[in-house]
Formats: sequence, C-alpha cells, structure tokens
Amino acid sequence: MIESAGVLLQSQGLYLLGHPSGRGDTQTWGIPKGKVDERESRYEAAIREFEEETGLDLSTFSRNELVIENEHCDKFRVGQKKTVYVFRAWDVATCQPLVHYPFRCDSLIENTDRPELDAFKWATIDECITLSTPSQKEFFKRIKQS
Repeated sequence: MIESAGVLLQSQGLYLLGHPSGRGDTQTWGIPKGKVDERESRYEAAIREFEEETGLDLSTFSRNELVIENEHCDKFRVGQKKTVYVFRAWDVATCQPLVHYPFRCDSLIENTDRPELDAFKWATIDECITLSTPSQKEFFKRIKQS
C-alpha cells in the first residue's frame, strides 16, 4: 500500500488548493501532498511535502499563529493501492491571515525541471468539492458535513 500525506490549510473560511503541473485541464485542483518516505511519520511527511510544494514552512509558526492537528488526521483512498492522510491546519484569528501569503510555484519534482504544482487558489468548501478529483470530492463532502 502506498501512503501519501498532506496538509489542508484553512484561512478565513477558505481552503488552499494546488493545481498539479502537467494537467491539460485547469479545473482539477487538490490538497498539497506527497509520498511518505521510509523512516518518517505521516505527520512529518505532510509538513515536508507542504513546504516543498508551497514554500511555506508550517513548523516555524507558534500555536498562537497556526493550529495543526498532529494527533489526528483524516484519510481517503485513491484506487486500491494508495491511502492519503490529511492533517488539517488553520491560522488563528489574531495573526496575519495566511490567505494573504504569496505561495510560490517553483518547487521542483526530483530529477525534473518542472514544479509539482503550477498554481494555488483559495476555495470555499463547495468549490473544493467541485474542483477536486473524485477521491478528494468525497473527502471534502465529509468536511462539509462535519
């Protein structure tokens, strides 16, 4: 079983989505995530992948600025062979909202010259359901219901 991990970042009621590079369509967006490496926890992988793909190191924030659920994560399946673990994070109302952070699109896939994600957008939960892949749609529907 392949394991992947990511962070779903929320700011001011919006969720950060990334657009995968190399996709011909402009309508499919998703959670910044990637493969869990051997000898790292799912949480460590989620934080590492988020930084690699967005340029934002979540570990530099204090709990007064950003809350990351590291004790519990959500998960969803992609086909028969992959499970994605998602840690939810949100900024605290008293700090500068992350919705204004300038996310970059220049992190590179190993051994290639293209970024893993070529664009970012903040989306409502309904937009997340509309714009995401089928496996992520169900995940976002669960969030909406909770």
